[in-house]
Amino acid sequence: MPNIKFDHENKTVIADNGEWLYDVVQRANIGIPFSCKAGACGTCATEILEGYDNLGEQSAREVRALNSANLDPKKFRLPCLCDVHGDVVFGQPFLEREKGTKLSKHQVIVESYRPLNGTVAEIRFFIENPEFDFHPGQYMIFRIPHPGQAIHRSYSISTPPSDKSHFEICVRSVAGGHGSNYVHRLRTGNQLEVEGPFGDFVLQENSKKQILMIATGTGMAPIKSMLMHLLDKKVLGKLDFFLVIGMKQIFFIQIYFEG
Repeated sequence: MPNIKFDHENKTVIADNGEWLYDVVQRANIGIPFSCKAGACGTCATEILEGYDNLGEQSAREVRALNSANLDPKKFRLPCLCDVHGDVVFGQPFLEREKGTKLSKHQVIVESYRPLNGTVAEIRFFIENPEFDFHPGQYMIFRIPHPGQAIHRSYSISTPPSDKSHFEICVRSVAGGHGSNYVHRLRTGNQLEVEGPFGDFVLQENSKKQILMIATGTGMAPIKSMLMHLLDKKVLGKLDFFLVIGMKQIFFIQIYFEG
């Protein structure tokens, strides 16, 4: 059976031949962040020190994602797109290497749960960490209890970074969705572990260009964070915002930020 070593944490786990590497990483509880789990975002990009060819053939999708992140596809792989076919030694996850620090884990407490409609709820968390900070548009990864091992789900922050002690998420309950239904069962006082913040979909505050935002459903969450941040900072300029609801309703809002 293949041995998978994570050199950055000096930890080795045994995998089944042909096992999805994402499952191996989650079982090992190694600090490799995931978001889309489909090779689109490049969040999980990790350096390969040995056993590159034991992760299966590299797809065109994986090559595109790595190239978009300016990473060498011959040195990095996306664990979410790999199967195990032999021993592998991993180096540092790209995000961890860039920050120069370990990926941040936090204990948070549910401060409030507010239903917005029959399927969507807003959850507010208290985080007691004076160093916690994020950019508008980023997300947190939630560690969701699950029989056998925890699973991870990503939810965008919907509040501005001006409040250093709290953040909120907006989640739709999906039939059969283990993560979303777990979040919808959270109530005041519940505690859980989160990682982050992560994500490059952030507000470019220094840009002189007019801002255009388009969102639908709970995809409004990161946009809300950006809008509230702009209001906090009293940024000058004009912003066009399209909110799509269903297939037939599109709302257009033009916002002017004036000094």
